[in-house]
Amino acid sequence: MEQRPFGLGYGNFPAYLRTNVSNPHIQTAFFHAHWLPVQVGLDAGWLGLAGFALLAFSPLIVGLRRALLNKIDKGSLGFAAALAGLLAQGWYEYLLAEISFLIILCVMVWGAWPRETSSEVESSTDQERSVDTAGLGQPTT
Repeated sequence: MEQRPFGLGYGNFPAYLRTNVSNPHIQTAFFHAHWLPVQVGLDAGWLGLAGFALLAFSPLIVGLRRALLNKIDKGSLGFAAALAGLLAQGWYEYLLAEISFLIILCVMVWGAWPRETSSEVESSTDQERSVDTAGLGQPTT
């Protein structure tokens, strides 16, 4: 990634290995590196790696902050646990070589993003009712 900060491009890893790496003990060029962060960085460069990290870790960070405030729903918590498990597996394997894993990752990121709990929805509805929008001192309905 030092030599190519913008990455090799998706699917160019085997060709790069064949032309730039020579080792008499290596007979086969693999399709991908077996480490998710390295492969995303090689494919998409530093910018792509930063985008992937933001996409994958922001729901986990927001969910953790909401969990510490006791404002997380159980569905998001389950998806966050599954997303954390998928990312842990990606530490030892590149999971995005197949479109099915990409779809699973997207669903987990979407599902892990925290939603408002029912008490938060009721609280915001009560606050909206008590707001004076007309300036007449009367609550709106």
